[in-house]
Amino acid sequence: MTTPQQESTDAAAEGGAAQRGAGWGRRLLDIYTVENTPVVTLLAIVFALAVGAILIVLSDSSTMAKAGYFFSAPSDFLSSAWGDISNAYTNLFKGAIFNGVETRTYDVPALDAGQYAFVCTVHPTMVGTLNAQ
Repeated sequence: MTTPQQESTDAAAEGGAAQRGAGWGRRLLDIYTVENTPVVTLLAIVFALAVGAILIVLSDSSTMAKAGYFFSAPSDFLSSAWGDISNAYTNLFKGAIFNGVETRTYDVPALDAGQYAFVCTVHPTMVGTLNAQ
């Protein structure tokens, strides 16, 4: 016959054995998910960049044409894919921000005559008015 105290001690020992028996795979998964939010965030960003790279390659018809003969000349496809991906991500982080005093000309669709307000997205206090005639 066991007492309630012995039963709780036995249950705790079984729980500890179950925890030890979880294996290194479960511990590794817990480290990278449950116990480490910054790692999860970093992995999510890496995953998003990888999925984006795949979509960039799939959306370029000239690169996909080179995939048709991948096994005979893999460097054609890989160099084209790398060029597409690096160009896209470079432009993503470059944007249209420029330093110093400079004049930029942008081609935009025809606007109706009138005044249009604009705001600098980098310096929100820089505002202006565009007069279209």
